[in-house]
Amino acid sequence: MVYSLLEDHPSDHDSLSTLIAVEGRARKPLDALPKLDAAIEGAPEDATLYRLRGQFYLQFIRPDAAPHFPDRARGDLIEALRLNPDDSRAHALMGRLEEALGNDLRALGNYDKALETNANNGDAYLRKSALEERMLRNTDAIQTYNSLFRIADRSGLSRDELAIARNNMAWLLATQPAASSEDMDRALELARAAKETLTSNPAVADTLGYVMLKRGIPGAASSLFREAISGYAPDSAGRALARCHLAMSLEENGEVDKAVGEFEASLGEAGEFPGRKECEEALLRLS
Repeated sequence: MVYSLLEDHPSDHDSLSTLIAVEGRARKPLDALPKLDAAIEGAPEDATLYRLRGQFYLQFIRPDAAPHFPDRARGDLIEALRLNPDDSRAHALMGRLEEALGNDLRALGNYDKALETNANNGDAYLRKSALEERMLRNTDAIQTYNSLFRIADRSGLSRDELAIARNNMAWLLATQPAASSEDMDRALELARAAKETLTSNPAVADTLGYVMLKRGIPGAASSLFREAISGYAPDSAGRALARCHLAMSLEENGEVDKAVGEFEASLGEAGEFPGRKECEEALLRLS
């Protein structure tokens, strides 16, 4: 369908966006590139077309991708921004490119530029906050999430994407070294909201369980941790962390022998996972 539409309107932005999504799922870049190339050939001053082709190259940047894809993505995004310096989406895509290539500081700069040109670019907020969290800039990430929530209705993000942001924010608030009671109240509110939307997501169940554990409700926390464990793939880092959290809730509930068993199972579940050191120390303390 989309190919037939492009026969009559080769530079139509909406049809090309659909093409990117379709071929992105099919992982067939060579099938779509001639259409994108033809669109640019027919309208060489159209900044959006360069952004779209750059976006198309970007989604194929992975270990088995053609080595020239990053350079081509960068070239198209540079041209898109030359033609339209205020294209917020092009700035955000450049941030994604830099992040994919391991240039985290450059990526942050691009996300900031995207937000300067469009303060309602929800995708830029979401990607910036996730990157800040990965870089352990948790205070900055909390501020970025707060900015996102202030424009949530105008962000263009889906319910699921906003739920992921709420889950991540809840985790950051609950894991602060000295979380206040107000922080924990908000973490619980955010985690519950995320769970209402992402009912089957194991990471969301684990976050809500952890917040409840920190709030002194180990019984309810244990149920959520068990739900998370069943939702993760065997031997995954997420499953190992959920088991560690289950052990903590069991210990808090006075079930020490069961806690020891879960700590041991957690350490045998995956080689490395966030919180492994804490899990090892707890097992040593209880043994």
